[in-house]
Amino acid sequence: MKDLKKVLNEIKAKKEIVAEISKNWVKKHFDIEQRDFFIDLLRELKPQYCLETGFETGTSSATVCAICQPKTMISIGMKSNNLTVADKLYRDYSFQLLIADSTKRLTEKFFKFNYPNGIDFFFVDGGHSYEVAMSDITSAFPYMNKGAVIVVDDYYSKICPIQDVNNAVNDFCNAYNLQMYQVSTNSGKGMAVIEF
Repeated sequence: MKDLKKVLNEIKAKKEIVAEISKNWVKKHFDIEQRDFFIDLLRELKPQYCLETGFETGTSSATVCAICQPKTMISIGMKSNNLTVADKLYRDYSFQLLIADSTKRLTEKFFKFNYPNGIDFFFVDGGHSYEVAMSDITSAFPYMNKGAVIVVDDYYSKICPIQDVNNAVNDFCNAYNLQMYQVSTNSGKGMAVIEF
């Protein structure tokens, strides 16, 4: 069994992270179980260079920033329904929100300028067509660091099944022979976790 003091410190640290995330929490799209999964995953990974497609309310960005306080965190989305959260993240963390089409923005020039040290964590939750999901994943693929993780939202999700996302993830993993894990929450959300 783990040292009791270490366990208690881990519980305290998790409570502090949840309190920090709660300051920017908007209950929509990204649920509590996903938040808790991210807390556990990112505390283990300790990523410093993070990317996200699909900002919407900013809850997932706020979660990533609060957990690991990355050196770089960029979220690319076609729109934002919560610029207040974006402003807070910009003030408190190394965060940027780019209102743009990820299929046009995720270029070699973008990655070389913003991620010269590669990417440790990429959350894909932008466009949900096969073409956009595949474009997001394959564009970032050459820049993923060893030990990095891509999490793709809505993979075999029960509450919002999107076959195009499922197919894009499956085709990508098969094409590059990558290990992928399916994560499902009790609320019916699904995610693919691809490791490098």
